[in-house]
Amino acid sequence: MRTALLAAAALAAGCAGTPVTAHAQLDASARFSAVVLEPVHGADSQQAPALGERLAAVALQAVDGVVPVWAPAEVQLLHPERRDWSASTAVPLLRAADIRPEQALVVRVRVDTGQASSQQEVQGASGSAVGATAELRWRATVEVLQPNTSQTLVETTAEARADPFAHGGSEAAALQPAGVLERAATEAFARLASSWTPPRPPHGPLLSTWTVVAVPEGRLGRGLDAEVQRLQLLQTANPGLDETEAARLARLPPGVLVREAPLGYRLRAQDEVLSVDAAPASAAALARCRFATAPVALEVRAPEGRLRRVKVP
Repeated sequence: MRTALLAAAALAAGCAGTPVTAHAQLDASARFSAVVLEPVHGADSQQAPALGERLAAVALQAVDGVVPVWAPAEVQLLHPERRDWSASTAVPLLRAADIRPEQALVVRVRVDTGQASSQQEVQGASGSAVGATAELRWRATVEVLQPNTSQTLVETTAEARADPFAHGGSEAAALQPAGVLERAATEAFARLASSWTPPRPPHGPLLSTWTVVAVPEGRLGRGLDAEVQRLQLLQTANPGLDETEAARLARLPPGVLVREAPLGYRLRAQDEVLSVDAAPASAAALARCRFATAPVALEVRAPEGRLRRVKVP
């Protein structure tokens, strides 16, 4: 068995952040056919679903349609401290898709937020004055496990920091957890780029989508504050989503909006998938339809609001 031992620091983080660090111990000949994403550890209940969708978006882009991905919202943690398959409900999901557990990897992510403050005495013409400074810090750690062996194959860490009192500081700070998560996850999946093999030939096109996350019940503020928080959650969930597009998505029900689709395909651009086999739609669940062994029923909302049922692949 040929093992590649990798250690690197790359991808400089923004907002006066530090680089991403990565360590990998991966058999160069190993191949995997599925990815299971655990719910994000350390995130509060308001941000966790959106951060989970951000992680899923990174994973889907990295595997590029070669293998199926299960999003954090589809996985229930049972024993978070464990490193084998008893930690979550992943095994029944894999078996239902006719994938053996030894063919799958589990991705475990933790996001931590901290704050540091200091005081500094400045001597001026009129005497001394004391000024205060504050700094927010974020760290995301991504661990890729093979639970059959409890072995960590890849581990990455990304950090960022920002002054909450700087121009745009509070809004930028709200999006920083997603940014550090994306950087750490992107680096982790880059180490696995040659490790994927499909469980079976996929059918149907890869679709470009946006995820419309649900509003956490009773957690958002009211009025303008609620609107701002809603836009922030949408931008957290979707890499590259600008404010204009986020404002449009905020008017839609939870689901997956199709941005582009091939001409003549069952789904069209600006369709929104509301459910996949009667379960709430996610970008990962929609992408897995390409590997389905039987037709999958989708509930679809057209741009004008009309509902229809579609079967794929």
